[in-house]
Parts: sequence; structure tokens; C-alpha cells
Amino acid sequence: MNRNKLWSLFKYKPIHETAIKLHNSNKRIIVVLGGMRSGKSSAFVMKLIEKVLEKPYQNFWVVALDYSLTHRFIFGKGEVKGVLTYLNTYFPQILKRTDLKDHYIELKTRTIIEGKSTKYPSSLSADKVNGVIVEDAECISNSIWENYISGRLMDTGGFIWVNSVPPSDQNHWCYELMDRALNNDPEVDFFQFNTMDNPHADKTYIMSLKANQTESVFNKITGNVQRKTKENILANCIFVGEFEPYKPGHIYKAGIDVSRFGHSRTVVAVADYTEKRICYVDYFPKKFMKRDQFYDRIYRTLSAYNWCPVRVDSAGIGFGVYEELKSSGKIVEDGGIKTLARRNAVIGTVMLASERGWTFPDHEELKKEFYNMILSFKESDKTGEVKTFYVQRDKSIGTDGVMAVGLALEGFVELEGISESNSARKELLVPIGSKDILNLEEEKSMLIEVRRELEEEFNTDELESIFNI
Repeated sequence: MNRNKLWSLFKYKPIHETAIKLHNSNKRIIVVLGGMRSGKSSAFVMKLIEKVLEKPYQNFWVVALDYSLTHRFIFGKGEVKGVLTYLNTYFPQILKRTDLKDHYIELKTRTIIEGKSTKYPSSLSADKVNGVIVEDAECISNSIWENYISGRLMDTGGFIWVNSVPPSDQNHWCYELMDRALNNDPEVDFFQFNTMDNPHADKTYIMSLKANQTESVFNKITGNVQRKTKENILANCIFVGEFEPYKPGHIYKAGIDVSRFGHSRTVVAVADYTEKRICYVDYFPKKFMKRDQFYDRIYRTLSAYNWCPVRVDSAGIGFGVYEELKSSGKIVEDGGIKTLARRNAVIGTVMLASERGWTFPDHEELKKEFYNMILSFKESDKTGEVKTFYVQRDKSIGTDGVMAVGLALEGFVELEGISESNSARKELLVPIGSKDILNLEEEKSMLIEVRRELEEEFNTDELESIFNI
């Protein structure tokens, strides 16, 4: 096949030099880790068309977490050109049948291109396959790769092409393939696509992301592979050692994530800013809401660390805890986690601290929460804004410990001068200040919100004596 004539017919041109190297690779396994809008899928679409036109009677799979991603690759979406976009426009005579519902294209050469979702693993055990393209591989687990994809080509000797942003989980199978390529495995090739290399990308917008995102988030968005050893799903977070007692002269800060009536657990975390370590984490039992025992437990921890400043999640029932602790005359800050954006920011703080070399106690519950989080990136179809979502693999495992740790660490972010706004920097041992004290209208609104939450759990009449609004 004359590639130059084909590209000329389809009016296709690789967008950067790395894409040309990808087209020239003949390795059986090709891994591309790159940023959003870096040209990964576009290059693989054209490379697959070349394979499709080589010979008849072939079967190709496009595998992704769900069919919306395979649809984009096979049929195209908006300005993103898929396989059908090119064939329907420039080579329609080869098409025999297309079926959007069943996710496949059949050519007159008896070649089939079919979408497969890893949500239905049984569908990955069908006819022999000549080639597999894995889209957004970050979202596909190690077990799916090992049990359903990696060995799928033993009867054909075909190819596997992998397309992904750099995974957050440093033990992800994509990195295992990358390591094989970097160690000169003759079967595997690795390429890194960077969004900044795309001549059509908005460089100003990309740099604004760099100013307003954590380092790890920006690297993922733009395709910078920053892999380190002994890393887990939250950057290079290291779990080591037990809890450490108070050390005179050290600077400490605590964070409290308050439970929501048995749906989660209250957690108190203490950060040692001198040693850059989370030195203590206390998980309360579920439904542990007896007032005296509840506050005694909090006060024991704060007292043990010389009544260090504490930041409390004041959302919902946590507002009462915030008010109680503030009335003690100690340094108490309002860290209310009331929105998804705020929640993401707190988790981003934990990631940032781990990048700066902080360590965490080898606590079983805390480790479960860390490893249970997946950081995924989606791009809004309407606005083009990049948004982050933190999704739990196992919903029975909460995020209370991570949130408490994040609240304890936010002073570290402010001290380093890397908070979202430079004007937000505050002295570590000084209360947040009068600007954060609720006025009467704000306080009334907050109490109404707390009451609404309480009414979900208790009889309305029983609350009249508590809230006089």
C-alpha cells in the first residue's frame, strides 16, 4: 500500500513528529501515553485504516470502558474524525454495512471493526482477533488487561495498540508495557504525545491550567509522564511507620472530617509540618455520635498535640462541631467541603503534599482509601473546560480519612504560596480571621441547611427545641 497516496486521498497529515514515528512503528504492541487533544486517537484511526485496507477477512476490536468511547473512535464525533468519517467521505464503495447500535462496521472485504466495552467482559471472548485498539486505557483495570486483552491474539499474532493519558496508578499495566519498551523489548514500542506539540492547541489556555492545577493534574492533562518508583494511585505517596507523638518545637495542624449520621466516619488527622509527615489518624466508630464521648475523643487528640490549629469540615452536621470547637477559644478554621470543586481541591492538596515528599502512617483504613480512588479527567462537550472527578472503585470504602488529611495539609499549601489565589496566604498559627466569620444571614442560612439534613434522620417535632429559626 502506498501510504503517501492514501494520506493524500484522505487529506490526512500527522500533527507532529512523534505521530510520524508512531505511523512508522511495526511493533506488535504500541503504547501511546499523551495529553488531551495531543493527537493520540487521530493517529491510531489512520493507522487502523491502513491495516483494514491491507487484506480481507480481518477482525478488529476497539476496546474501551464504555461504548461512547468506542463510538468516537469508530464513527467519529463532532470534529473528531473516526474510521467511518474517512471511509464514508473518501472511500464509500468499500463499505457494506454500519450499525451504530451494535457498534460495528463491516466492509465488502469481509473485514469487521467492532466496539467492545470492558463493562461486559464476556464480550471479549468471541471470534479470533487480528488487532485490538484500547482507548482511554487508564480506565481499564489490570485484571481486564491480564485476563481478557493481553492474550487475546495468540491465534492470530496480531497487534495491540494502547492509547491513554498517563495513569495515576503507578502500578497500572500501561506502565508495565512502557517499561518493556524502555528496556528494549522487541515486541513493544512506546511514544509520548504532548498537548503542547499540537499546533492547534490553545497554548494560552494550557498555561492557565498550569497556573491553577496541581503539578500531577497538569502533567496528566498535557501528557507529561512523571513516573517515580514506589508510587501508588496518589502520586508518590509513601506509607511508612506508625503514629508519632508530639515533639516539642514542631509545628502541627489538624483536620477533622465529620461523619453524616452513620453514612461515613468522623476522622481526625494531625500533620507534622516540621517533618512533613501525617503523624496521627483517628477513625471514629460509625454512628459514634454521643456528644460527651465524641468531643472528649477530639479534645484528647488536640491536647496530645499541644492544641494545634484545627481545620474542620463544617458542611452539614460538621457546622455544629466547628462552632463547638471554636467556642473553646482555640484556633479553629472553617474548611467546609460543600461542593465537588471544594472536595477535589482538598484531595488535590493531598496529592500535592505527596509530590513534595510528605509521608503517611502505614494505617490500614487510610491505605484502603488512597488505593480506592481513581482520578479521571473528562472534557465537557459544551464548554471544553477540563474538569476533574474523583471516583471510588468500591463505594463501601469512604474517603473520610483522605479528606481529614487534606484539611490538615491545606496550611502547607498556603505556606508554600501555591494556593489558588496568592491573596489567600495566611500565617500558620493565626486564625483565618474575621472575613470568615459568618454574618447573621449566613449563619441563619447555614442553620437551615443543617436542620434540613437532620430532618432526614429525626422527627421534625423533636428539632423545634434545638433550632429556633
